[in-house]
Formats: sequence, C-alpha cells, structure tokens
Amino acid sequence: MQPVIGLFAGLPGVPTRARMVPMVSQGSDLAACGDGEIQLNELLGRYTSPSDRAAKTPYAEAYVRCALRGVGAGGNVDHDAADAQDAVNLWALLASGLVTRQQVERALQTGGAAFLLPSRASAEAALAMAALPSGRVRAELAPLWARLRAGTLPAAELPGQRP
Repeated sequence: MQPVIGLFAGLPGVPTRARMVPMVSQGSDLAACGDGEIQLNELLGRYTSPSDRAAKTPYAEAYVRCALRGVGAGGNVDHDAADAQDAVNLWALLASGLVTRQQVERALQTGGAAFLLPSRASAEAALAMAALPSGRVRAELAPLWARLRAGTLPAAELPGQRP
C-alpha cells in the first residue's frame, strides 16, 4: 500500500496508521476506518503471496476509500461528486502501478469490469489525471480535499479536467 499512501500523505483525515486485524467479514468489507487508522482484514493476507499484485489492490482500494470518505461516510454524495471520488480512487491505483492504463482503456472499450470502472466518467477523469505528474495532481487536489471528502466536489473540478 506504500505507493498509494504516499500519494495522500499529509492531507487532512487520511489514515496515518494501518493494522492487520482479524475481522468478521461483513460482505466484502476488507477494512474499517477510524481515528487516523485503517484496520485491514488479515484474511486476504493469509492466503496470498506478498508479491501478488492482485492481492495488494483490494487493500490499496480500502485505504483510498478511507482517505476519501473517512469514518461513517454515507449516501449524501451526489452522482457527480461520487464520480470525482471514484476518479481519485482509480487515479491512485494508476499512479501507484497497481492498475495499468491499458487495463482501464480495455475495460472502457469492452464495457469494463464494474470493480475497475464504477462509471465511464470517473474512468476518463482518472485517465486524465494519470496523464499528469503525480506531484502536480496531489498539489492540485490539496486545496480541494475537504470538498472531495465531503462529497461536494464535482468531477469537472478535478486536475486535468479543464482544457
């Protein structure tokens, strides 16, 4: 998760600690967020190799979800703001190398896997951000961070969205 963590380091509300803990799985829950910490379900880690890229992706996604939505985030996010959060989530996976541009482009062409592409708009926004240097994206996200986490930032205001 280190490459993903580095993308969000220092932004308000992002987890600063991660712990592997035994959890009773609630559906597909791999993590719990709270008090500056992400608790990761140890189950996936038990049955996969540490070098398995596919095994790292769910934990990285869980970290980004905690960073973006925080504790107890609910359904008060409008569709466009959800696209913005999903775009930043996918951008983080692209910037960290856990997901490739080719995977996203292939998914877009084929109508793509729902786990990878929550929406075409979020995937296109993520690809636009991934075309920029990661440091620039992070710097441009910093002043927008509170609105992004609150679910009030439209996807059109993300880095790389304006010509």
